[in-house]
Amino acid sequence: MVTLSDEESNKPAIKPSTSTSTSTTGSVAVSLFPIYCLLVFPAEKYVSLDCEMISIYSDPKHRQFMKMLHLKADLLKLAKGSPARSKFLKKTRESHGVTMKQVAASVAVVSENGSVIFFAHIHWEPAIVYSYQTEWSGITAKHLEGKKPLKEILNLLLPLIKGKTVIGAAVHNDFNALGITHEPLCDIQDH
Repeated sequence: MVTLSDEESNKPAIKPSTSTSTSTTGSVAVSLFPIYCLLVFPAEKYVSLDCEMISIYSDPKHRQFMKMLHLKADLLKLAKGSPARSKFLKKTRESHGVTMKQVAASVAVVSENGSVIFFAHIHWEPAIVYSYQTEWSGITAKHLEGKKPLKEILNLLLPLIKGKTVIGAAVHNDFNALGITHEPLCDIQDH
């Protein structure tokens, strides 16, 4: 069971326990599932949205090819993370037209008053991931294990932002990574 309480302040604190059941306090539902979402959506006009992104191979036929390339780099004794390995893989990718795209690995929505109203990691098959971009995103393969796929996350997310102005930094990139469009939005980089 997960409980929400903090005797010393008015803010709820999440305290996990050993059970996998769900507990609700006020309007918040918390569980050991990989999604956090308010049960009652705020009536505010504005929400802020942010995604952390990873790179995946955009063409499924390239995925097996890239696995073979990584194996070949290992056989050539190119150390993982070495400039020689990166150069070898980049040159081979470019010469064979292998392309990547940015996709959302996590998404967070925050209300006008700063409350987190939605957070979820998004599952992507490890075989299609080119880079978790951990140094920027903090995301690792372990974060995405056993999480819900993008389609299920969008079914929860879209009703939350419907009719609201979404605010964010380069928020159009976040929507592209989620594979959706939304209006109205306010990009703080434009101001």
